[in-house]
Amino acid sequence: MTFRLAAQDGTLPGDCFQHRFEAAQRYGFDGIEIAVPVTGDNEDRLARIESAVQRGVQISSAVVASGPFIGELEPADRRRAVRHLSLLIDQLGSVGVPALVMPHSFGIASRHLPTSGPLPPAEEARLRAAETLGVLSERAAAAGVLVCLEPLNRYEDYAVNTLSEAAAVVEAAASPALAVVADTFHMSIEERDISRSLRSAARFLSHIQLGDSDRLEPGHGHFDWPVFLSTLAELSYDGWLAMECGLSGPPEHVLPHVSRLLRNGARRAEP
Repeated sequence: MTFRLAAQDGTLPGDCFQHRFEAAQRYGFDGIEIAVPVTGDNEDRLARIESAVQRGVQISSAVVASGPFIGELEPADRRRAVRHLSLLIDQLGSVGVPALVMPHSFGIASRHLPTSGPLPPAEEARLRAAETLGVLSERAAAAGVLVCLEPLNRYEDYAVNTLSEAAAVVEAAASPALAVVADTFHMSIEERDISRSLRSAARFLSHIQLGDSDRLEPGHGHFDWPVFLSTLAELSYDGWLAMECGLSGPPEHVLPHVSRLLRNGARRAEP
C-alpha cells in the first residue's frame, strides 16, 4: 500500500512554507496541509502559497479554518458562505492547491449540547448541504479543485457526523469535483466499525486526516491503527494522509515517530 503523508503547516518549524516543507521532509513526510480562512484578505497568503508551489512545495490540501460554513442556520449566512467559498475555490485553483477540506459546520450547534434555538431536522440539513455543494462543485470543477466534505463528531456538527452521512450528501450532489474526508479522531467517536465505515464510503473517499482518540498524534491514544491501515490496504487507497491534530511534544521528536508508525503499519498491512 502506498500513500502520501502530510504534516500540518502550523505544527512545523520555519518562517515560510518552503522551510516548513523541508522540515516535514526531514521528519519523513511528503507534503504539508495548510489552513485558510474563508473570509478576509488572502492576497498576501495566496502569493506566498503560489511561490511555494512553484518552488516544488507539495501542498496536499487547504483546510477551512473558520466560517461561514454551508451549514449556517440563517439563510443569509449560508448565502454568504457560498459567496466566500466560491471565491476561495477560485483562488486556490489559481495558485495550484488541489483540494479544499471543509466541514458542513463547526461549532454552530449540536443536538447533544445546549443550543440557543431550534435546529432543522438532520435529513433536511443534509439535503440542503447537497444542494449547496452542487452549486460549489461547478466552481470547483472549473478551478480544478476537489472539494472534500469532512464529517465532524456530534458535538461539533449538528447534521453530518459519520462517513455514511457525508457520502450520502456527496452522492446526492452528484459531482466528480466532490469527495469525502475521513478524519480518524471523529471516527473514533462516531463510527461503530472503522473498517466497515471506510468500505461503505470508499468510492467517495479521497482524503484522510489523522488524529488519535485523544486528538493528538497517531499512536498516542487508543484508535485501532492496524485495522485502519489494513482496511486502506484492502481498498488500495493511494491518496493523502494528512495530520489534523495536536502534538504531544516537539515536532522533531513526534513527527518522525508518526511517519515510522504509519509506514511500518502500512507495510505490515499489505496482503
